[in-house]
Amino acid sequence: MEYRIHNVILSDDSELYIRGEAFRVVVNGTGEHGADEFETGGPGARADSDSSGLMVTGRNNLEIRAGGMISSDTYFGALSVGKWKKYTDIDRIGLVISARGEFELDIYHVVSVGSNVYTDRISRYTVRHKSVEEFKADIPVLEEGLVYFTINRVSVRTCIYDAYYSAESDHAHNVKLAINICTYRRFDYLSRNIKRIREELMSRDDNAECSSSGGCGFAGYDLEVFITDNASEIPVDTFDDERIHLYHNRNLGGAGGFARGLYEIIKPGRGFTHVLFMDDDATVEPESIRRTYMLLSLLKEEYAGAFISGAMLRSEEPCVQHENGALWNDGRCKFIGRGSGLYSLHNITQNESDHHRDYAAWWYCCIPITEDMRDNMPIPVFIHEDDAEYSLRKADGIITMNAICVWHPAQPHRRMSVNEYYNLRNMLIVNSRYCPEYGAGMATKKVVTSLAAALMRHRYRDMKLIRKAVRDYLAGPEYLMGLDPVKLHRTVTDMGYRFDDISEVIEDVGTRMCAGENIKISSQEIHENGEMKESVKTDDSIQRGFRSIWSESDSLLEKLALIGRLVSLNGWLLPRKKYTEAHFMNEHPVNLFRAGRLVLFDDADNKGIVADKEFFRLFEMMGYAIEAWIRLMLGYRRAAGKFNSCWSEMTSWEYWKDQFERTETVCK
Repeated sequence: MEYRIHNVILSDDSELYIRGEAFRVVVNGTGEHGADEFETGGPGARADSDSSGLMVTGRNNLEIRAGGMISSDTYFGALSVGKWKKYTDIDRIGLVISARGEFELDIYHVVSVGSNVYTDRISRYTVRHKSVEEFKADIPVLEEGLVYFTINRVSVRTCIYDAYYSAESDHAHNVKLAINICTYRRFDYLSRNIKRIREELMSRDDNAECSSSGGCGFAGYDLEVFITDNASEIPVDTFDDERIHLYHNRNLGGAGGFARGLYEIIKPGRGFTHVLFMDDDATVEPESIRRTYMLLSLLKEEYAGAFISGAMLRSEEPCVQHENGALWNDGRCKFIGRGSGLYSLHNITQNESDHHRDYAAWWYCCIPITEDMRDNMPIPVFIHEDDAEYSLRKADGIITMNAICVWHPAQPHRRMSVNEYYNLRNMLIVNSRYCPEYGAGMATKKVVTSLAAALMRHRYRDMKLIRKAVRDYLAGPEYLMGLDPVKLHRTVTDMGYRFDDISEVIEDVGTRMCAGENIKISSQEIHENGEMKESVKTDDSIQRGFRSIWSESDSLLEKLALIGRLVSLNGWLLPRKKYTEAHFMNEHPVNLFRAGRLVLFDDADNKGIVADKEFFRLFEMMGYAIEAWIRLMLGYRRAAGKFNSCWSEMTSWEYWKDQFERTETVCK
């Protein structure tokens, strides 16, 4: 049987889709345009896009002027032939192009060897179609790398109506996919994604199987959507579709929202084979879900237990990858592919290297449903690290593939106080289960460096949250399970900082700086348009920050100055600077040497805080550090043992059932 496994998105809306010269995209058009309507050397008419600037794909036609060219050597365009070979049971691959016109079709294979990338042309065809016809080229099922095509030497105006890769297999599985979305007051994001999923994946009558004539259906996949509304605000009949289920839930955080969706999905009689966890504020390209579905359908038996992890691309920089899977590394996560620009063939090819991963984030993570799922629900940690823990517990490998992804706000310059609490407490909980070598000493080191970073940023409330995280962890699983998570979250939120609009403060700092007053925007670079650029060092590890400065110090004088900074606790024991400094919230503490008054903000909305150095806070921090050291030395092993012994109870169907039934729920 032949299956359509990879659609080439005919869009010039982004370098992630198609690139070339003297071509244009016609949305749902007929292609009847004159040559003078083309833009030379750049994009012409744009396809429809949403308010975020990301593509809303449809059945577009692509027109190429005589002398123009296009290439599919892009993140969405290039076929991950090596991964289709490795992970699926396929026998043959073909490239199918529906076109009218005259052109040459070149097909290339590109592989990554170390830090180098090598490209080789594997075939060339001359195509001459006076009317719309399909052309099919066989492609070898190669062991590694990517395959892409170019259309060039166009002699007459040419129109491309469709382009896709097909595969033959006699080993397809039946897949029934549930999409699990947890939402909290983000209806605009949610409704946009639901609209895309319905139009592109749920509204067509044909399917992904190719007909005997070579044509393939566009969608018709067996899937349903389960939405958990933690705010209980969206009317249950909003989507008016029996395949879209909406549940009201009290605010149990992302962990409780995803758990509620899973709770409903695995009820007897549903028959789902896989569940796709997806964030409500992520923007998804329907083609990503298509490829996930076809990967599941053709997956080799040896990979049946693997998770499919979608990469996160930054909404703020749509061609930049934020993460492509990760390693837990005792809670000091190593993020694969962070910051990679996916607009170059070199980076796209390198991105397909099979790095070891043990953590798939739930902005897009597809998980097989197993018989023991009722006894393997998420851990009740409200937010953060629930997805990491579930991957460590259940994933029999992590599969990634180019174009299986979402766009998600990275918020690189925002630092929420509540995260100081949840990140630390939940990291300690997860390490109790999966990192037996992680002990009181390592935990103390993490706590002390977190306290020191908060002190140097003048975020004194965060120090109290770090202290509370340690105390709550040591209180054990009985305390965690007995808490009302809604009340706890309110308490933690009230303990931390609330960000105010400080646009006027930032503007005043900049104006006075330009006037020559003793005010600085420290460790920031200024773009020509006046916007700030993030400092190079934003990693929270104070040790790595100082090591980085040491390695960059060329002279003995510079190294002695750094030693002085260390001895003076980054200048805390020295007189404070007299000028105000403006920084992004996540500025590395080493860049705050002798800081006095700080303006800490997020440039996405100019919200933040203004904080002054308060010398006595040093003694408060030292008290918290000593307290944490004593408590962890006396109680870490005991708490870790209790969490281990209660793990099955914390992740049980019965625990979550009790949580869900504590409030009236309305479902559809």
